[in-house]
Amino acid sequence: MSNCNNNQHQQVLSSICRKCNIVLCKQCQQTHTEHDLIYYNQMTKEIETLSKNLSTEVIEKQIEKSEQDNFFNNEIQDHYDRQLTTVNKYFRELHDQLHFREVEIKRELNSYHQDNLELYTIAISKLENFISQSNHFIEQFKLLNTTAPPPTQDKQEELLHVYSKYLSREKSLLNDQQQQQQQQQQQQHNDQPAITPDQQNINTINNNGQSTVASYQLASLNHYSIKCISDGINLVDISKSTKNLGNKNSNLIVYRYNKKRGLEKINLDTLETTLMISLPNLNSPPVNDGYFYQSAATPHAVYLFNEEKYYVAFDSGLLIEGDLSNLEWKSGPFGIPSPTEAGYYQSTVYDGKDHIYIVGGIRYDNDTAHSCRDIFRFNIHSFQYERIFQLEVSSRRHALACYGNYLYIIGGYTNNVGYLNQVIRLNLQTLQMEKFMSGQDIPTLKDVRSGCYDYINNHIYYICPHANIYRYNVNTKENKKLEQKVVINQPKDHVKMYYDGQNQTIYFILETQSSIYTYSIRDNEFRTLNNIFASNVDLNISQPKFALNPQLEVSYSTTCDIFLPNISYPSC
Repeated sequence: MSNCNNNQHQQVLSSICRKCNIVLCKQCQQTHTEHDLIYYNQMTKEIETLSKNLSTEVIEKQIEKSEQDNFFNNEIQDHYDRQLTTVNKYFRELHDQLHFREVEIKRELNSYHQDNLELYTIAISKLENFISQSNHFIEQFKLLNTTAPPPTQDKQEELLHVYSKYLSREKSLLNDQQQQQQQQQQQQHNDQPAITPDQQNINTINNNGQSTVASYQLASLNHYSIKCISDGINLVDISKSTKNLGNKNSNLIVYRYNKKRGLEKINLDTLETTLMISLPNLNSPPVNDGYFYQSAATPHAVYLFNEEKYYVAFDSGLLIEGDLSNLEWKSGPFGIPSPTEAGYYQSTVYDGKDHIYIVGGIRYDNDTAHSCRDIFRFNIHSFQYERIFQLEVSSRRHALACYGNYLYIIGGYTNNVGYLNQVIRLNLQTLQMEKFMSGQDIPTLKDVRSGCYDYINNHIYYICPHANIYRYNVNTKENKKLEQKVVINQPKDHVKMYYDGQNQTIYFILETQSSIYTYSIRDNEFRTLNNIFASNVDLNISQPKFALNPQLEVSYSTTCDIFLPNISYPSC
């Protein structure tokens, strides 16, 4: 009897050898008796189970594929498209600025050249007139100044008249020269940032030592300014960070401007604290309690605003591991002419694109505190301020949210009225303000300490005294008090809420407490992140302190912002 092979068997196929991974018939399987064999009936049952498992796995992979598609299109592709738009926009603006400056410089060069042409024409005209007059005098002197035959009385008188005219001309030329020198001494030259005018003199000497001076302005391009522009263009580059579907909850960062240490970055997952910029540091923001309501961290920088200046810490090392030795504060002026209400204790919010909105605050007149009314828009690329609106009531301590072309302003406080029991929103396109919620219609909207806007579910969350937290459904007008399984410690005055839409979580930061509280919207569950700021508390700081328990006192933490670097901001 012949032996079986892979392509031809002597009997009907009946099993599979798992070890050798080959199909066997009854005859050839005798050589695999010590191997693990699977028979046909057993195989069909396994295939049935396998098919179900594969079907389940296919469904899971389809869901994963859909998630990957959505993630890539909504996050990666959208980020790429927005970056291309940003690059095109700003390089187009740079191109336009260069073109406008080119036209201005050429116009300025032409202006200098036209002045030089006029000077040249005047100088040539004077020289030609001088030459013509001098030749005439020479001819007259030749004709009249003769000794043989002796000149007549008439010729003597005529020669005297000619010589008198010559002397008058020389005196007139001398007077003109003196006046020209005086004008040159009095002339003031303005500095030119791009063109440098130099003087070049051309002197014409007559036979009496007098000079006619043509002073030309030679305007030249300032090559140093061009080099500065070229160097600046070479500094334009891209920064990189990592983002993937599996790290939605990683790198949850709190930035804190610590009064004694400086700018800190605290990872809420690992509880690791990194000192980004220590104190003292050049251009550091003034140390005060006025930054608590500011939430202006972008993917590449942290911004703080205080009275007449802005402060920015910009470096790729903010959000990715790297060398932080070059990280420093940079500052710039407020830049809006008086009268303005630039103060401190403003509320700020980043719109996820190009602007930070600054609302209200405090200013001091003769040691008397006054709330501010102005709303400013700050461009993070040009560092320019723009005053876009004034609040009806001067106020501070606002909670802000930016979404869908609206700036939501929740609550607020003023010395005259107290807490503002309202939610208003400013249309950022039309710059029209509307009252969104009012304490007159919602009795629980009273003494609002802070709030946030859940743009996914169209809910407003707000916190009141005794840590009562409410959810207001904008669509149904339903107002519901949340039941807390973890009781938030009683806030004194300053509390800040931050909404993370991607993870459907709300964070509560209390200025005088070391813990952060969270509320999961999906799970309807509160929890506490204990002692986030405890390791950084300076108990010797000479500021008001509030006892939380017998072992711990916490001074104002001046937390700047909770910022999630791997989560895109909603379009504002």
